[in-house]
Amino acid sequence: MTDAPKEKWALATGGEEFSENECNGTGQTQKLSEFTFSLQRMLASKLMTRLQFRRDMSDQNVLPDHISGLKDSQNTVTLGMVYAFSSADAK
Repeated sequence: MTDAPKEKWALATGGEEFSENECNGTGQTQKLSEFTFSLQRMLASKLMTRLQFRRDMSDQNVLPDHISGLKDSQNTVTLGMVYAFSSADAK
């Protein structure tokens, strides 16, 4: 779902779920899920910033943890800038 309260701003959310029953994809029988929330702002016609929060979850301790080795969830925050190139710019 995306909502643009103003032309320069955009919000998006998403999620996925994956059941691993035969250990073919991840090597571990487990149920994985993730949720993502993104906030985007256009700074110029081809330049945008994006802030994203992501939470990964499993019913097993398979995600890396620098303190205890493995855990069942993790959070990630990313801040980035994107510049959109176009073949029309090469002319």
